[in-house]
Amino acid sequence: MTFKRGSNGDYSSDVLLETVVNHDYRAEMMEALEQGDEKTLQAIIGYLKPEEINGSFTHSAEGVFSLESLDLPPHAREDLSRRDVITIYPVHYAAMMGYTDCLKILLDAGADPNVKDSLGQTPLHILPKSNWKSENTFQGCLDVLLAHQKIDANRLDLSKSSPFCRAEQHEWSYMIDKYEKASLNTNYTTSADALLKGIIDRNLSDFQNTLAAVENSDTLDENHGSYTLLQLACRSGLYDFVVELLGKRACPIKKYDSNILPPVLWATKYGYHRILQMLVKSVKRENLGNVFAECNDMGETPLHLSVMHSNPQDCDEVDYYRCLEILLKKKQHFNIDHVNCDGNTALHCAALCNDVRAYSLLLKEGANSAITNVLGACSMQYIDKEDMLQILNNFIEVDVKAKMSYCIKLNYEIMNKSIGYEGSKDKEMTFLNSLTKVFQDKDVLDHPFINIFVFLKWMKIRKFFWLNFAIHFIFTALLLTFIFIFHSSLEKHESEHSALENDASRMSFAAVLLVVLFCREVIQLFMMKTPREYISEVKNITEIITSVLAILLLFVPFTQRVKMAIAAWLVIFSLLELVLHLGHLWPFAVYITMFREVAWNFFKFICLFSLIILGFGFSFYLMFQVNEKFRTLPESLMKTMIMTTGEMEYGDLPLSSSFPVATHLLMVVFVFLIMLVVVNLLNGLAVSDIQAIQHRSEVISRMSLVDRMTQLEEAFSVENNRNPFKLIFGRLFSNALIMKSCLPRAYLLVYVSYNDVQCKYETDGSVRSSICECHGNKLEVDHIKALREIVTRKMVTFQR
Repeated sequence: MTFKRGSNGDYSSDVLLETVVNHDYRAEMMEALEQGDEKTLQAIIGYLKPEEINGSFTHSAEGVFSLESLDLPPHAREDLSRRDVITIYPVHYAAMMGYTDCLKILLDAGADPNVKDSLGQTPLHILPKSNWKSENTFQGCLDVLLAHQKIDANRLDLSKSSPFCRAEQHEWSYMIDKYEKASLNTNYTTSADALLKGIIDRNLSDFQNTLAAVENSDTLDENHGSYTLLQLACRSGLYDFVVELLGKRACPIKKYDSNILPPVLWATKYGYHRILQMLVKSVKRENLGNVFAECNDMGETPLHLSVMHSNPQDCDEVDYYRCLEILLKKKQHFNIDHVNCDGNTALHCAALCNDVRAYSLLLKEGANSAITNVLGACSMQYIDKEDMLQILNNFIEVDVKAKMSYCIKLNYEIMNKSIGYEGSKDKEMTFLNSLTKVFQDKDVLDHPFINIFVFLKWMKIRKFFWLNFAIHFIFTALLLTFIFIFHSSLEKHESEHSALENDASRMSFAAVLLVVLFCREVIQLFMMKTPREYISEVKNITEIITSVLAILLLFVPFTQRVKMAIAAWLVIFSLLELVLHLGHLWPFAVYITMFREVAWNFFKFICLFSLIILGFGFSFYLMFQVNEKFRTLPESLMKTMIMTTGEMEYGDLPLSSSFPVATHLLMVVFVFLIMLVVVNLLNGLAVSDIQAIQHRSEVISRMSLVDRMTQLEEAFSVENNRNPFKLIFGRLFSNALIMKSCLPRAYLLVYVSYNDVQCKYETDGSVRSSICECHGNKLEVDHIKALREIVTRKMVTFQR
């Protein structure tokens, strides 16, 4: 911003300003104030509102007073020592720098002469500093302040010191004389300062006596620097003082620029649950959202602070879990998944503090476990295995009041409430999806709380998997029949030019099936989030290859030899695709996963030692060319690969050829390295790792099943969905995916006998032998045994 000079070369307030709309005049005021430019300040001040003139800014604490030189209360010293800067106001800065003219301009424009900084100091407190006492400019600042009609010359700061006490401490005779000549009562204390002194001294009787005489509620909400009276009482855990202030209608949400934290944040930060309860009750319903959305400088809300346990004190007044419960009862008024500056939710904070109880409470109330912080980590990544097992145990409750049996309650509200980013009410797999991505461990995934829900969910949606398998089975059966009839013999079709001339009706039928399958793949592609996600799956790759080969076989006029070759590969890929679809079904998932794991391990092993086999194949081609099986390099390589499986045919090898010594030595090396070392190593690998592979396969198959269920829910989700395929299928099948018909109240009650594993279930108030009326599902024996083990440990702990 620039100013035009007048005819006399000076700046003038009535000179036209060259500026732009929404110019930051306050920043210009601060710049002029820092430079002591009273003319520029005078020119700008008319464009500012009173609240902007009284606006705060930060300054180095050492530039005003060192904390060691002040007799501050311990809690105030602790809070301020964590800050490199303190909050001051323009009038403080002008007095601190001795800018008399600037100070007068600010006061004439409406600046408050009694405003307090973070230390509770007014401008009068700042003036009597020892190295300034002889300067005439600071004497001028004192004269300007004392001449102001609204000046209160005896305000107390957080150390309970008045400006006069500060002048005596620094032996500034000019200020002492001014107070004596003005006949100022240096012992006079305002009601607000008397209340402040009562809280600092924790003198409840004096506080109540002073409070009884207060009629103006503004006195209760006055700014005392870092705190209002209510903030200070909440910070100090003074419940009786809070009750008195709220009873006198002190504002529970009042906050100033120099205050560190609002009352609710102070109460939750130190676990003062009774104070928090009083504050929540005193806030109007329409203001609760703003109260719970208050953050500190790290972006932490009261919910974050209630799980961070910053107060080491252990007494009746301090209970962080009560604070957390009080906040969660009002969860409709705030975002339970609010993130701080590091992207951490309250659930992250509970995990980082290893607080299993708080983590369980937040999950039960609907906290989203899938949200990631700035490091890309979800809350579960900060929890170890044992704590996660304990958290899952917390969702299994037991009632031992029954005589002949006991009731086990599996609380699945977490599945309905932890609903993910889109907020879909029909998504129940968000929690499980996060769990399987973090804990790839059999103990966690086989926990009965997880295992039973996956089992019930599978019973609910298995019809979609069986339908998908049935479509592929019918297509594969018809395709193999078509190949057997029309492309199983070379002689039968030797004179035909194209397969399209044979039995057009059957080919048309096969073509229709192919089109149906192709359309299904296109719909599946649209249902995926991205084409890359579609292509990344092995099953989809085999489906694409099968579709392409089928198109070539049906519609491209190749010769019969070429079509038979295409048909041969088509048989392999179509059956492989069918096997992979079987792997999605619960009974076969582990075996298919084991097959994939073993195949992948063997593939890596063979790739590693393929160079040795290649070397022997090339060597046999050079040595055994007299034999018809080694006359070409491809034949030699093929024969060498067959020999590695054990088909040596030693008598047929031309060892007595042109290189008798070299050939015999080569065979000895081949037998040792390949037959004895590599082959036995391969067999040993299969045998020794089979248990580890089986263990891992069970984990992978469970993860794969959860992933499939998640994809199905995602595909049929209709909320915020612009994809027409997802919208249509979602409206048709979304209700068929969720567990409300089986678990209408989001939990399952299982009545288990003490003597055997027979059990009964209750979901809608009636006890029956099956889980629900619409399905005859029952838990398996292994499920009941696992539940009994957990509740038995709980009952033993309870008895202790």
